[in-house]
Order: sequence, then C-alpha cells, then structure tokens
Amino acid sequence: MVTNMQSSLIGRWRNEYGSILAVHSHASDGALSGTYTSETGASGTYRVNGWAPESELSNRPISLSVFWRPIGCTEVDPSWNWVSIMTGVLFLDTPDSQPIIRFLHGLVASTPFEAVETRRCGVYAESLTFRRVTSHEAGLVTPEHFPDDDLALGSARAILVNVDPASNYKNVDFTYDVSGDCIGRVNGVVVTGFIDPRPPADVQGIALTGICMTNRVCAVGFGGFIDLRSSTATLDLFESAAVKYPNKYSAVAVSQERFVVEFKEPSAEQTRNR
Repeated sequence: MVTNMQSSLIGRWRNEYGSILAVHSHASDGALSGTYTSETGASGTYRVNGWAPESELSNRPISLSVFWRPIGCTEVDPSWNWVSIMTGVLFLDTPDSQPIIRFLHGLVASTPFEAVETRRCGVYAESLTFRRVTSHEAGLVTPEHFPDDDLALGSARAILVNVDPASNYKNVDFTYDVSGDCIGRVNGVVVTGFIDPRPPADVQGIALTGICMTNRVCAVGFGGFIDLRSSTATLDLFESAAVKYPNKYSAVAVSQERFVVEFKEPSAEQTRNR
C-alpha cells in the first residue's frame, strides 16, 4: 500500500554522489521548486524548479530544471553559465517498497571547463538515482530568485518556432528576466525553467520543463542551446512517463527538436504574470 509520505516529493533526496535535492514545495497542479546542493564537480546550493504531475499509476513522471549559478556565491567559474534538465520517474513500486527517483540528467554546458573535463559545448547525459533522506538537515536556503541588483531592468521574450510542422511541440513562447528565470507556454501548457542571462559568447544555454497531456501524462524537459548568430535553437527533448518499476528502462524517451528563434519585448500581460 502506498502511503502519503511515500507519494510526497517534498523533502530531501540524496543521489549516489551525495548531492541533495531538496523539494520545498509541490503544488496540486504538479509544479515544484527547491534547491540542489552539491559538493562534487559543482560546489554550492542551486535553484531548482519543475513538474511532477499525478498519473494513472501511483508512480509519478518528473522533470526538473537546475541553474548552476550558486546561491550567495561570488566566486565565478565557467559553470555559472550552465543549466540542466533532469527527467525521470518517482518509483513507489520498488522491490523493497522504498521510493526512489531515477533521472536522466542532461547537463547543458555552454562553455569549456577543464576542472570537470568538459572541453566543448554540449549536453552531457548521465543517469542518477535519488533516495529519500530521513534525517532533517538544516541550513538549506530557499530564495525565489538569485540575488541580483539588475532585476529592475525587466525581462525579455523569446519565441521558438519548430522547423518541423509535424512536431508535437510546434512553438515555445517564454519570457525571462536577468536572474535567468523563465516562464512561458508550449502548445498552451505552462513551462518553467532557466536560461543563461549573460552568455559569454554566441551560445545561450536553456532548460525548460513542463507537462504534456497526450495518450498519457508525461513530464517533459527541453535542454540545449540558442545560437544567437543564426537565431536558431537545438534542444534535446526528454519525455518521461510513469511506467512500472520493472519497465524502468522505458521511462524516458530522448529526441531532438530544432527551432527558429525570435526575441521580442514581452507583452504587458506576460510581464504581469511573471
């Protein structure tokens, strides 16, 4: 029998590296937010948002965006320009009946960083497994935004139109502010995430997540790059469905979408809805 405690995502989850995903809020529509604390490769505490809707099974699809600019840190390194998508499933039907989250992680690295051996721009993929932390750990911060003196400068709007008219994701329309927070819509459904607000070159990293309602409920993540020179975007698409644990190998499907990009001033309504 699945208990409320098991099915809740709120709390702390630890992966095989010792990194902590802390989910601080999880709304009835599936939206969630929290922080990610890491001491391996990246060191610090980072902002997280995403979606984990209810599904036909007790298991839940989940997709997160992470912005790798550490909260409250002033020591800059190349990873400050990076974002991630983590897409997978909260499994409650495990053999030992203990909940786990299995993610496919796409690290959107727009700059080389010798310290972690990313020598070129790319989306670096890895599977991660998180297990619930039962002890209460203090000291985690939960800001809504990364502190930035330039927040008053406002926001920008990006419209991505798919080059494939047969795609299930024909357009992505979102606004973002100078802290990197994104909110918008894909096919009329809300998406949230992060964008590198100050790309060091002509490649801008982006991570967006949302919910897709097709034949079954899915969580989706878009991660990749906007080429500012050609006004195009190439985004990896991760789609997860709440399969049963024995079928965990089929939980996440990966494809790629290409878009033409146009930047505009946000409308008054979009600015109010931020």
